[in-house]
Order: sequence, then structure tokens, then C-alpha cells
Amino acid sequence: MKKILLSVFGILAAISCFSSSASAANQGSQKMYRMYNPNSGEHFYTANLGERDNLVNLGWNYEGIGWVAPQASDQPVYRMYNENASDHHYTLSRGEADYLVEQGWKDEGIGWYSSETEELAIYRAYNPNAVSGSHHYTYDKNEINSLVDVGWKDEAIGWYGISEPTYDGESIHSINRLTNRHGRVSNTDILNAAQTGNSSVVGNTANYANLVATLKTEVKTNYGTYYEIAFPDTAIGWVEASAITEVKDYWRYTTGGPYPSLAVPNLNIEVSYNNKRTYIKSGADVIYTMLSQNVNSKYQALTGNYQINGYRADTFWSLWGGANYAVGWQDALYLFHSVPITSKNGPYDASSGERLGVVGDGVSAGCVILSVEDSKWLYENIPTGTPVNIHW
Repeated sequence: MKKILLSVFGILAAISCFSSSASAANQGSQKMYRMYNPNSGEHFYTANLGERDNLVNLGWNYEGIGWVAPQASDQPVYRMYNENASDHHYTLSRGEADYLVEQGWKDEGIGWYSSETEELAIYRAYNPNAVSGSHHYTYDKNEINSLVDVGWKDEAIGWYGISEPTYDGESIHSINRLTNRHGRVSNTDILNAAQTGNSSVVGNTANYANLVATLKTEVKTNYGTYYEIAFPDTAIGWVEASAITEVKDYWRYTTGGPYPSLAVPNLNIEVSYNNKRTYIKSGADVIYTMLSQNVNSKYQALTGNYQINGYRADTFWSLWGGANYAVGWQDALYLFHSVPITSKNGPYDASSGERLGVVGDGVSAGCVILSVEDSKWLYENIPTGTPVNIHW
């Protein structure tokens, strides 16, 4: 069985990638890996595979090979770091590097080398409005032109590579961490890792057929594209892209996988406003996790210990709006219920649904919002008197 394992998801240590001296001419070649931080907007470049994998493990996206550089030459490219802005800068100019050190930047030594024979220009662009990720480097002139069109400044050629990216011997092309992406899983094998050939099945694959999973990571390889799936936080395994149908209205469906039996000791519910999660628990053990939404900051946020009371409604409508499958946890004013409806007999509010599970300020007037399917299941199955703990 031929297998491509994603070792990047283990706990990896970064390995120093800086050489202490350059050779007299181009010697050898090395792939330059291109990374992207979706939180800061910074692109990062490294020749070191261990450093690449460590950053992926920390949540960076791996965007593939940026270019091929010489392993050594008489033209080092210096790597600088601004601790205040969390930003890197790369330059062929020792004078520019020294100036940045005077301004408080940290000199991280030689990152890689420029080709002395100047086969492939690596262009440099500058965003005057950015704090982190203010410079971008690429061999693709069309990419530079696109940035210039939206306000970046073209700073010409930064240095030279040997050749454009090649994936000979490089099975993984890119690794992208995904946010608020969901997909329906067909009845297919779930893999331990992105691979080809026969599949290693994790658990009973049929349990997840036709359910909507959270897509955690997308990996593109020589052998196809794979998605890491979770329900909604615990990763189950990997499936090929052909086994996933992306779902935009995920808020209509089950968000935590197969529903458990509620005939368990010490059944209780925990709601985390900050995490946008509602947990069904047996004592301290979580047996099911649902994506949820909660109170907007302009309304009163109740926290503390409550219990499922006698209020249940298939549909309700009030001055604050309405929803389906309502279950009370504090009188009949504070409820678990479905994604809101837009009128008494109207459709669901998709804009609220698309915030389900998304961290940040809440969207409700005080209730806990669940997906349509999750709220229906809770409405039909949760016993009256079940303890409820709500906290930030």
C-alpha cells in the first residue's frame, strides 16, 4: 500500500535553517517553502522542512513551493524579524538589513541564497497599509500585478532563484487550515492520513455517511486533494475530496455526528458562550458537542446553573422573533431553539445560521441557538429537569 502520511500534525520541533557561510558560486538546489498566517496576513518563506511543518502545526497554511534556490552562493538573502509587528522581512542588501537592526528588528541571519546566474527573478511588493505581512515575494509577475492593482507598491526584483516550483519528490503541494467550512460525507472509507491505494478505515465508516462534518484542513498532494473531517471539533480522519459535498447551510443539519443515547448517568448540559459550543455530558464526560450561538452583547447574558423546565414549543413567535423546537432553561424567556425564523411562518434566517459555531459576539437576545436538526433532537429527547450550566 502506497501511503503519504501527514507528519505535520504531530508535535514537531523547529530546526534551524541558517547557514554560516556562502560558497563561491551556485551550489546545489533547495526548495523554498511558502507559508501563510491567516490571522496576521504574513507570508513566510523557509528552506527548512522542519520549520515548515512546525508552523503548519501552529495553524499556518502551507501554500506550496515558492521557488527553487541554490543551497549556497556568494549572494545571501538576510532574514529579519520585527517582534512588535510579528513580521519578517527578507533582503539581499546587507545595508538594508543593518538599517532595520538599528530600527529594532532582530537579525536572524541568512535565510537562503540568491542565484548568481539570475535564472528566475523573485519580485518584491510592499503594502504601505499593512503592519504584518507588509512585503510579499513571488516569481509570478501576475501575482505582483494583482497586488499593485489593489494598492501595493512594486519594488522590482528582490533576488533570484534557480527555477520555478517543482514537485518532483514533493508529494504535498499545500496544506490549508479551514475556517467555518462544512461538507457532507459520502459513504466512503475514512483514512488515517491522506494517502493512495487501499484505505485504512477508522471506526465504522457507515456511521458518518451523509452527515455534515466540519472541514478542518485541506491538503493537496500529487495524488489528489484530501479533507480532514471533524464532528465538530474531534478529528475523525481524512476523506478524498470526491467524498465531500460542501454544504453552505450546515446550520440546518446535525453538527456533532451520530446522536448518542441520553440514557446515561448524571446527564447534564454545558454551554460555552466563548467557544460557541453546547455540550451534552454524562457527569464530567462530554458525549456530544453541538455548534451553537448565544447572546449579543447588547442584551443581558445569563450565566450560572439552571435546568430544563416544562416549556417546550414546536414553533414560537414573540416581540424578539421566533424559532422552532424551543426548550426552556429559565422560565419561558431563555431557551434552546433552532436558527431563528424571519416571520411567524417564514423561512430560517440564513445570516444567523451562518454564525453558528463562529466565535465572536453573539446574535441572540439571550437564548442559545442550535442547528435545526440539533434543536429538534434536543426538543424530542432531553428530559425535563436536566441540569444546565452556562458560562463564558
